[in-house]
Amino acid sequence: MFITGANGYTGRHAIRHFLQKGMAVTAVVRSNFPDMKDSNLHIVKCDVTNETEVNSLIQQIKPDYILHLAGKSSVEESWKSPADNFRTNVMSTLNLLEAVRMYCPSAKIIVVGSALQFNPQAAPVAVHPYSLSKGLQMLVAESWKRLYGLNIVLAKPSNIIGPGFSNGICSLVARKIAAMEEGHVQPILEVNDLSARRDFIDVRDVVRAYDQLLFMDTNEEVYEICTGISRPLEEVMKTYQSMTDIKMTIKEQKSQQPQFSPMMDPSGMKKLNWEPAISFENSLHDTLQFFRGEKEV
Repeated sequence: MFITGANGYTGRHAIRHFLQKGMAVTAVVRSNFPDMKDSNLHIVKCDVTNETEVNSLIQQIKPDYILHLAGKSSVEESWKSPADNFRTNVMSTLNLLEAVRMYCPSAKIIVVGSALQFNPQAAPVAVHPYSLSKGLQMLVAESWKRLYGLNIVLAKPSNIIGPGFSNGICSLVARKIAAMEEGHVQPILEVNDLSARRDFIDVRDVVRAYDQLLFMDTNEEVYEICTGISRPLEEVMKTYQSMTDIKMTIKEQKSQQPQFSPMMDPSGMKKLNWEPAISFENSLHDTLQFFRGEKEV
């Protein structure tokens, strides 16, 4: 198993998942190495935006299964550094697929998109640079699948939540609540648009879905990994409030940036006998426990 972006939020969960299955894992990182040790874990340093480095690594390892998680996922950061966002999300994917085409064309690859990716059929322009970069990433993957016959699976997860370090809203709120409980910050939460709705899916369920996609026959155009349930951010706040004795003040600040939450359909994954196993409430509980320091990931 070859995992790019292995030191990221989903990457660390993926490493643990496949190691627990007894698989040999090659974890590809750009700089920081995950603090994990296992006889089946091989950690390698590679900048996936560097074509030469990617070619050398793929030629050396020739993996059979690839989970491509490397990339940037911050909308705010994409506004500040759009070119870097494109290099990381689009060019890393192109570099990887080209290396696979040349050195191990039979490998099965999951390319991971985003619920926020740009869909030109639904809107004339992307709402932010991140959306455009992820849309182009998936377009490249789909094109290389059709043009060169590579065994590529396109996966599009919804809003991923759960224990671990993430820049997602649920992790940010949990981190703030843990700091409130320690008395480090005032019990005030500032949130953009409590009515904004998201389909929240636990990261551990997402990794199980990637496992299904890698080792089962796949024929869908894009596999949407989600619950099919859209929840407002207000529900996130109320659920977290029920988990702490701290009485929080919620300050709503309407965002100046456009908000959208496309409906997603888990039917493709259900055909592979996958369904979410971790409830929304348990996922938020585990996230809060992680930031309280009571659970390691």
